[in-house]
Amino acid sequence: MPGMIQRGASALLVIAVLLVTGVALAFLFYAQPFNDDFHMAVQGRDRGWWGSTLWFYEYLSGRWSGHALIAAAYNVVDPTRSYGRLLVVMTFFHLWGFYAWSRMLLGGSVRTSLVVAIGFFALFWSARPSPDQAMYWFSGSVPYQWSVSLVLLLFAGLARPARPGSARWRSIVSVAGLAALAFTIPGLHELIGLSVCLALATGVFVAYRIGSAGRVKWVFVTLAAVAGLIVVVAAPGNWVRGERYPESGDVLLTLQLCLEDLVKFGPEWVLDVKLLAATAVFALSPGLARHRPAWLDWPGIAWKWILPGLTAVSIFIGFSGLHWAAGRWMPPRMVDPLYCFFLLGWFSSVFVWIQGAGPARVEDSPRASMLRLGACLTLTLALLTTDNAERGLKDLWNERTQAWHLETAGRFELMRRAGRDGVRDLTLERPWARSAILRPLELREDPDYWVNQRVASFFGLETIRLAPREAGARD
Repeated sequence: MPGMIQRGASALLVIAVLLVTGVALAFLFYAQPFNDDFHMAVQGRDRGWWGSTLWFYEYLSGRWSGHALIAAAYNVVDPTRSYGRLLVVMTFFHLWGFYAWSRMLLGGSVRTSLVVAIGFFALFWSARPSPDQAMYWFSGSVPYQWSVSLVLLLFAGLARPARPGSARWRSIVSVAGLAALAFTIPGLHELIGLSVCLALATGVFVAYRIGSAGRVKWVFVTLAAVAGLIVVVAAPGNWVRGERYPESGDVLLTLQLCLEDLVKFGPEWVLDVKLLAATAVFALSPGLARHRPAWLDWPGIAWKWILPGLTAVSIFIGFSGLHWAAGRWMPPRMVDPLYCFFLLGWFSSVFVWIQGAGPARVEDSPRASMLRLGACLTLTLALLTTDNAERGLKDLWNERTQAWHLETAGRFELMRRAGRDGVRDLTLERPWARSAILRPLELREDPDYWVNQRVASFFGLETIRLAPREAGARD
């Protein structure tokens, strides 16, 4: 009977994970472009994808590879017609990155790695700080989500051993590809690029400490990442953009704000009931004892301290770098990858600490079984009734997001017809539908607002504005 109850609780958890994953994926097909998407699309159309990249590099920021990808994508895909396809590609890399991390961490089978990757995706999505600006916004998903995915794929590629007897040219091509990837990542986001350089330098230390045959590969890839970071930091656009933030460069303010972030996000992240329950499920899993990858037994490598230390430093780089560059301004989307780093580092550290110095053993005692049962039920309930999952489920059930999607698509079609018919100035009715997860296009009554200008240019109009709000009315 106890075994049957445990299996039932595990089945409920699987259903909850699949339901949350399905909800997260469903929103991909309801998302619509907004704000910067139109700016990037217009720049790419008017200047070409490479000309647009150079313009951004000179006048906005050094994130050249991200700008190049977005401009190129919008030269091929109309974001107002096929936005979901772009987000599906980004999410594929998202899941692939989690799978690569799981395979690298546990050294398990494809099936085990897939299970862990999907479970981690559901846990992360259910509490991620800004899904609207990181997962469901293409211009945001490139620097704030895709960059993390590529980081995980980069390290998985570096950790993968060479096949015995493989041709030399294959090794050269593999290292060149990894170096190109490392060079590209800082161009997606400079702070993530800095964290990657630090992690790669740690990898070089480990490779030389254990006398790895692939240590030269680690050095070459690390130098490529450093070179990519230099290209980003040297961009004239960084200084142009920095003039918008008068508080930038203030070291004392940066430290003060980082302390405030620690007080705010530390308890919020660490004491999240979903995280605590998921940690218990992970740590008490009897199958964990079967996974002991070779890297755990490398002599002289203190993984118990290296992994938590790298996680903490990466998060500090994210918060401090942003505050140093922009002062008090911190967009929610920037917290998203930092929270992802936190979760990745948390579970990697838990795994290492559980394994300890020898093979892990999870005692299948009545007490352990009760703890697993309680953790499974708690995690199942928490996944479905808190944060993004709760809001997403209610939104889809009440068809609010579906109504918002149809209304937004209809407005795009109206603007498209107006531009085709030669209309110069267009006034739109104020939107009425709302989504709890997806972010709306921020048009205003002022036709000179930058979003209005970019949207008008995208659809071939001279001006576009929202109708004035009626007295006493609320949006």
